[in-house]
Amino acid sequence: MIYSILKNRCPYRDPEFDYEALMVNRNAECWIWKLREYGYLPPPDMSPQSRTV
Repeated sequence: MIYSILKNRCPYRDPEFDYEALMVNRNAECWIWKLREYGYLPPPDMSPQSRTV
């Protein structure tokens, strides 16, 4: 398998793994932070009533 990857110069992609979900989970925090920074999302409500325990 490694020989064919190196020979074809294409990365191995597992057909059963959700790469899109991995990228979303990895970058979600940065995206939300930037959306708040540019005013697309309101700042988080930090009042004690809005927090869930």
